Amino acid sequence: MDIRQELGKFLTKCDLDFAFSYSRSTKSAPNPALQLAGLGTVGLPLGERDAEAIKSKANVVVSGRRRRTASPKAASSTWEMDAKSIAFKDPKWDSFMLGISMRVSQGLGMSKQDSFRTLYKLEKLIMCGVGSRVSPCADAEKANGAFATIVVTLPSEFTGGATRLSHSGLPVVYDCSQTSLNHTTVIAWYAGVSHEVEPVASGYRLVLVYSLYCAIPGLKPVMKSSEAVVAQLRQILTAWKASLTGTTAAAAQKFVCLLKNRYDYDDIKHGASSLEGRDANVAAILGFLAKDVGLQVGLASASFEITGSVDEDRGWDDWNYGERKPEGMEFDEVESKSLDVGTVVDLDGNKVCEDLKVDLYNEVVPVDFVERVQEGEPEDQDAMDCGGGCGPWRLERWYNVSVLILWSSLDGSGNIMV
Repeated sequence: MDIRQELGKFLTKCDLDFAFSYSRSTKSAPNPALQLAGLGTVGLPLGERDAEAIKSKANVVVSGRRRRTASPKAASSTWEMDAKSIAFKDPKWDSFMLGISMRVSQGLGMSKQDSFRTLYKLEKLIMCGVGSRVSPCADAEKANGAFATIVVTLPSEFTGGATRLSHSGLPVVYDCSQTSLNHTTVIAWYAGVSHEVEPVASGYRLVLVYSLYCAIPGLKPVMKSSEAVVAQLRQILTAWKASLTGTTAAAAQKFVCLLKNRYDYDDIKHGASSLEGRDANVAAILGFLAKDVGLQVGLASASFEITGSVDEDRGWDDWNYGERKPEGMEFDEVESKSLDVGTVVDLDGNKVCEDLKVDLYNEVVPVDFVERVQEGEPEDQDAMDCGGGCGPWRLERWYNVSVLILWSSLDGSGNIMV
């Protein structure tokens, strides 16, 4: 089996639009100007004083049931308030949630056109304190036809509280605690998906819970099974692992896979929680299977550079009187290509290594990695006159991309084996 070729086919051609969950974290979300009945405006990020005030007015959740209390010292670590007690004074919040509902819908498999017909409804606010958790459960489809749940974590400093989801044997974990102080994080999943929330270790997690449903019932998406896809990828990864441990191992020690979307390093350094759509699905499957097979998965930002010459016969008129106009130029001959991979983090955002060396002929996925990168717009480019205005000309282009790295083991210095 040609592992590189098969892995490339899987990542580019396989139907990966089976997502059962969605996650996005952003620093640019508007402050909703949250107002709660009996309390007034609640400041964000959530502070200790406002957290104590919420306790005095909210319903205490005890063993899955709610009871009204006026005591902030009640023996519970979870508090709720119904939608009727919640208001948002910043109109930008509704626009933000409209955009989120469309992103979630598309992330869960709806077309862009159909996502315009989705509606969202606020259900409640939940504040989770130390020890608060949600045991494994699966929400049934609601009477109003809601097909998914959206949980928006508002800026509030806490640790723990990771959300664990599972469907068709495929688990995924979303942990937003590292960026919780200044980010708003959206996590969504289909009705019927098993979910649990790990205990909060410190601080308070403040979330808004929404239901997502279709204005036209016939457009409601159906959650797909991932079993066949998982089985196919498991076969590829198992064959690769076997080739690495065999006596005649000839396969690459690592593969650098091109992601569909480009992410800023400030986002991707937090791990898989920064990925969207197909990229998030790929990371979830690979993260799950790699652990079983004995492989490891990471993410990184990378810069692809290509340098070469341009047709030497062009004169001043063709080059706009000698000005450097690299847009639209085509390489006459490529002299060099390189991929500079920056800091690699695992799917949880933990640093693995820096400055990874990559073999563009044997280690990049898919096989047409270089061609796919050049389909996008370059981040920067420059044409240099090497012959007094009449050529030859030297053209350089740089492309920023995001990659997923698969590897088997680290060397003695803690770096990915090359």
